[in-house]
Amino acid sequence: MISNALSLMILLPLLGAIVSFFVGTKAKFVALIASLAPLVLSLQMYMEFDKSSTMMQFVESYNWVPSIGVKYTLGVDGIGFPLVLLSTIVTVLVIIYSWGETKKPNQYFALLLLNEVGVLGVFTALDFFLFYIFWEIVLIPMFFLIGSWGGRKGLCSNQVLHLHPRGQPGDAPGDIRSVFHLPAAGGSKPLIC
Repeated sequence: MISNALSLMILLPLLGAIVSFFVGTKAKFVALIASLAPLVLSLQMYMEFDKSSTMMQFVESYNWVPSIGVKYTLGVDGIGFPLVLLSTIVTVLVIIYSWGETKKPNQYFALLLLNEVGVLGVFTALDFFLFYIFWEIVLIPMFFLIGSWGGRKGLCSNQVLHLHPRGQPGDAPGDIRSVFHLPAAGGSKPLIC
């Protein structure tokens, strides 16, 4: 298995999103290649995944911001890995389904890849701070995808999706304050029980 496979699975769509944004109408080809790479990695991981184990697998851990106890820690278990595999399959299928997109295709495919980055990060993050960052990364492309390509009610749907889950409209600063109070509570906590 490739070492750091989870990081690579997240990095490749990110690089693909950046390239897609700048290549114009060729973005769909870049997006397809950038989404097939994580799919191949996840299929390889599926072959090596120990289904009888209850432990985290393919774990990567690095000190990220040691002053506040934040680590860059990724891993998957029996619940998270099927979601990772499903996400990589669905992303490829969405790109193929959207092949004929003509309205700003470079932005559309870049946002799809950025969404994959966030989703894969959410399902693999084992540190609360890192999870929060990936969660917010998911919201950004979803906001633009729904608003620009979501049909007649795209803007209304955006308000429901992005304002109400926080409890109060515009409470993102409250979320950020709670994350930055982590050092007072002894640092970021691992998401493993």
